[in-house]
Amino acid sequence: MNKQSIQAVVDNDYKVPEDGNLEEMTIQLEHHLSSLDAGLRENSLEVLWQWGMTGQYTDGELIDLGDRMAANLKVGLGESGTDTVFLRAFSVLVLAMVVIVDQRYEQGQSEERTPFLSQVKLLEWYEQTLAVLDGEKDRRGFVAEAGWAHSVAHISDALRDFARSRHLDTAQLERML
Repeated sequence: MNKQSIQAVVDNDYKVPEDGNLEEMTIQLEHHLSSLDAGLRENSLEVLWQWGMTGQYTDGELIDLGDRMAANLKVGLGESGTDTVFLRAFSVLVLAMVVIVDQRYEQGQSEERTPFLSQVKLLEWYEQTLAVLDGEKDRRGFVAEAGWAHSVAHISDALRDFARSRHLDTAQLERML
């Protein structure tokens, strides 16, 4: 998907194009999370977010998406001042979306769907997110010519969403703090 086709999805209320392959489009959107073009990166994030929140993905696809986003959190971790910060910062938001969708299903916000995240899977992602918070050295907010990185803010947002999970106990919540 290029910038124009992504904008067309945004302009069409985030509907999945009838002639498109959701899996292929998703992989292309994921690739753009590391883009230095802020508009492309942010629109790609928004499309992935909307598709997840509106039930376009199966439970298995959401888990696979979460696994790929969690793996992205390690890319360039510990570097400072490099472009890898964008992949980490925007992948953690997609990972948070998967956690939120599971919570919405648990709360009955979708009559057709039930919670899909196991405690083991959620804790795996939780640990990876804590590790990226601990290992993140690039604390830049706005990056000239590339837009917002603010990885620490995005990691914090994701941890807020993990904190709402049925799978975390008091000790895990205290560790997060």
